[in-house]
Amino acid sequence: MRLVTRTLFAAAFAAPALTFTAPQFTGPEQLSGQSQIRSVDPGDFDGDGRMDLLAGINLFAFGGELLLFAGDGAGGVEDPVTVGTTSAAAREVRAADMDGDGRLDAVVTSTDGVHRFLQLPGGGFGPEGVDYGGAGVGVWIL
Repeated sequence: MRLVTRTLFAAAFAAPALTFTAPQFTGPEQLSGQSQIRSVDPGDFDGDGRMDLLAGINLFAFGGELLLFAGDGAGGVEDPVTVGTTSAAAREVRAADMDGDGRLDAVVTSTDGVHRFLQLPGGGFGPEGVDYGGAGVGVWIL
């Protein structure tokens, strides 16, 4: 009788079985033939309600560039437009509203520090702004 009671109690309070269904993705699709891209961060950078991509690229001895791939509304992107440059190779790019104006700005790390590019009211980015580092800093944003 005691064994039966324990078995019933354990069955009544057993955790339900958990199942996990893995998400399904389409195969990889190359969005751009641009080489030397080091980092990409999504966001609506042109205010059209579509997801764009902001990318940092390494130009080796020529520094780095900040590229904007405007979203096409169908899951792809338009050809890139250079919206900023850095004096050293761009490593990481992150989008954040750095000045509280409601527009996404760009923060770029490079081998010579951390750089800020503020988004302008009509779209696009202003010139390279605050340098939060110094030569050889090489900061990584996670």
